[in-house]
Amino acid sequence: MDMEGKKSTSFTNDSVRKKGKDEEMITVWEWVGICLGVYGIIIILAGIVYGPHHKFGVNISLLAGTFITLFSFAMFFGGRANRKNSKGKMVSAMFYIFSLIFFSNSSFAQEKVDVLKPYPSLEGTAGLFRITSTRTLGFRNISIGTFFGFYDTPNNKIIVISRDYFALKEARQRVNFETFNSYGFYNYIFIASGLPRINVGGFISGDISLAMRNSSINVRSQFRGMELSSDNVQVLGDFIISPKVAYTFERGDLAFGFSPKVYLLSAFRAPRIQTVSFAPTLSFLYDFDENPTFRSDFISALNPRLHFSFSYSIDNSRLITQNVNVPSFIETQMFIEPSNHFDFGVGAELGDSRSGISRYISGFLEWSLIIYSPIPSEASFSDMPMYFSLGVRSRPIPLISEVISGIPQEIQDLAIFIAGDFNLSREFSVSFPFANEVILRNSPFWRLFFGFNLIWNPWERRAFLGEGGRVRFKVLDDATGNPVQDAIVSYPDLDLSNQATDASGNVLAYELPPGEWSVVFRKEGYEPYQVKVLVEKGKLKDVEVRLKKEVQFSSVYGTVSSQDGKPLPARFEVEGANIPPVFSDPSNGRFEIVLPSGTHKIKVSAQGYNSTEFQVNLSPGEKKAVDILLEPIKEVIELKGGEKALGEVERKIIIEKATNRILLPEKILFAPGEADVLPSSVEILKALADFIQREVKGKKIRIEVHTDPIKNKDYDRELTQRRAEKVADTLAQFGVPKENLIPIGKGSEFPIASNETPEGRALNRRVDFFIEK
Repeated sequence: MDMEGKKSTSFTNDSVRKKGKDEEMITVWEWVGICLGVYGIIIILAGIVYGPHHKFGVNISLLAGTFITLFSFAMFFGGRANRKNSKGKMVSAMFYIFSLIFFSNSSFAQEKVDVLKPYPSLEGTAGLFRITSTRTLGFRNISIGTFFGFYDTPNNKIIVISRDYFALKEARQRVNFETFNSYGFYNYIFIASGLPRINVGGFISGDISLAMRNSSINVRSQFRGMELSSDNVQVLGDFIISPKVAYTFERGDLAFGFSPKVYLLSAFRAPRIQTVSFAPTLSFLYDFDENPTFRSDFISALNPRLHFSFSYSIDNSRLITQNVNVPSFIETQMFIEPSNHFDFGVGAELGDSRSGISRYISGFLEWSLIIYSPIPSEASFSDMPMYFSLGVRSRPIPLISEVISGIPQEIQDLAIFIAGDFNLSREFSVSFPFANEVILRNSPFWRLFFGFNLIWNPWERRAFLGEGGRVRFKVLDDATGNPVQDAIVSYPDLDLSNQATDASGNVLAYELPPGEWSVVFRKEGYEPYQVKVLVEKGKLKDVEVRLKKEVQFSSVYGTVSSQDGKPLPARFEVEGANIPPVFSDPSNGRFEIVLPSGTHKIKVSAQGYNSTEFQVNLSPGEKKAVDILLEPIKEVIELKGGEKALGEVERKIIIEKATNRILLPEKILFAPGEADVLPSSVEILKALADFIQREVKGKKIRIEVHTDPIKNKDYDRELTQRRAEKVADTLAQFGVPKENLIPIGKGSEFPIASNETPEGRALNRRVDFFIEK
């Protein structure tokens, strides 16, 4: 592959796949079909194991399991037909048509922000466990997954689980059981789709999710003096629709969202929707790693986020059993609440960072609370359902793909979850004479959940090679070599939507036409990078791209003046930095030096004034004001005969002891473009000759002549050399031995002021005399 870029690019050419081999690989549709088939079989087996059913049971597990299994067959064989039939591609065609109708709207902003691939909550929309997050799916992304849950109560205790347990405590006879225990299974199936994003300073994003809630709870109970009863309580077909819109601020650390959830609740012992509940939800997120104030290697490795959600549920679930005599402990297993309620949740999340093992694993913990409205008179705060949940989630495919090649790109974002859910509400003990103690709880003490989820883009061009070629990019940090996640990849030469790198820094490009194409990589905090890639028909090649950190420049500014307030033309030199000298404006003394962040030592000098140094510490993007005062040079000159004189350079010829420079009270002037000394300057050269003969007789004098830019460097250097020699000739005429004079033309390469102003150019036209040691 031929490539041109801002720097060299390495690549390997050992990943070429033949078309026939690609077509033998399993598609994402076949993979999803297999998963759904396994799930359908599990539901069928559950229906067989937990039937026959008794007073409160409705066995529709067989019906639902059969439907899901048949649907999985359609998915699997549709994917297989799509893979083998290169002309028909029925399944892909359906999705392409759908995307063209609903998603091909160029008025929306392209993906210039990080592509979010959030984990689902229990109800399908992005979140932690119960908490709804502001995170949304990226545009055109699809999320599909499931949660399985289980709980059990001890057989040696009588534990009655009811949301209305504070009322049961008052009506003691209603819980006079000799035996009561239960165990059960929960299941949530969900699918979600991302919506377009709009850039408005920050960005507005959205998605919509659909979840189906199911449960199968077995209850064994025996009232005193009655027979043992075993009942199976099932809920199969509650649907939860969760549209969500979120706004993320431009810096990316703070976001808030709104989700008006709708619950379609199935009827008791009938496969139909009976009532609807509503739960408008507000959510907030704070991401510490997106705030430069908190950002560090430690914070980036942990990648901590805080989540908060609040909702008010208009809960009509009690209408399901309003005409049926069902005990409250059975209603609780059907997700029926006694009244409307407020739901609060706060949680913390770690992981999913850009480096280290946390690229592949994350964890969370959350606290959630349900407060009924109105609060029952018998209840207190500790009686409200209260939960502590913690879990671990992992995306193992990127880690596996570093060891095993050939894993389909479509399953890179497969995630696996495990979570524990613990009830923190207090429990009541109800005692009866000559009977066992009965424990009342509003929820099981513990529940264990396991789940998986897949996020992929079905509208993305397939990984199978046809008429074009593919490129797999790996994007790394140039300094550390760590993968760069969520770098935006764009194709300016082609009409293609942007892509983003995964947690391993990888992205598989679309199938591109043969030829040379530009590819641009962007990531906040890095310099944009563009590379030209030569795509070859039928080939898949790997390319490594390294992004350089973007330098945030700072500056120091101010004025430089004499002690009496006179603005000075001064020269600023930054020690140890590859930065050219900066000059203050001679008219007002103002200056500004642009510097990278850090600590810098700066030297300030002006002709006729003592030089000074100062140190400045600049944080990224900081502008710091510094005003400089310079003192005029005052030297004690020891003359022959033991006399001493204190003078200033403005009044007489003097030696600057720090530099061994001879300072003159007047400038040496030359004819424009010529080497001849003007007659007005001959007198000061005669005075200088007398000074040299009297004070530094016998020492060598170096004569340096400077000018402002005239034509080019060679011309300027030749002109100043001729002028230096003319000055030496003049001094020799007045008695200074010529062998003691060293004329040097310095050209225009050593300015002491800016050449942008007439005043600065005049200062740069100068003659300096130095006593050689």
